[in-house]
Amino acid sequence: MGLLSKLFGSKAESVADEPEREEHAVLLHLRYEANEDGFPIEEGVVEQYQDVEDRLEAAIAHAKVGELDGDEFGDGVCVVYTYGPDADLLWDAMRPVLEGQTWPAGSHAVKRYGNPGKDVRSERIDLAGSG
Repeated sequence: MGLLSKLFGSKAESVADEPEREEHAVLLHLRYEANEDGFPIEEGVVEQYQDVEDRLEAAIAHAKVGELDGDEFGDGVCVVYTYGPDADLLWDAMRPVLEGQTWPAGSHAVKRYGNPGKDVRSERIDLAGSG
């Protein structure tokens, strides 16, 4: 081990010694009418949902509470992934954008309080009929 490594420790050691940072999430499950392949029947749904995502991304960035990490379309649902250190603050930034829409039955958000893969608390929020 070199002199600097003895004095300051190696990068691998310092990263390994850091406590795991807890990451909360708000996962949106936005329903749509799907064809046999699981993709939207109605024209413009993908563009409509991506427009909402753009506005969500701007709201989250403006509030400095996390990030929007993308989406997945399939089986009649678009799942939008957002992450940050506090699910409640993340939701507070997103809610005004989502309340301005009317969502199909079954659409909901899940606030996850903690890292995935662990037994963490979550809260489901129904979005259908809001707007």
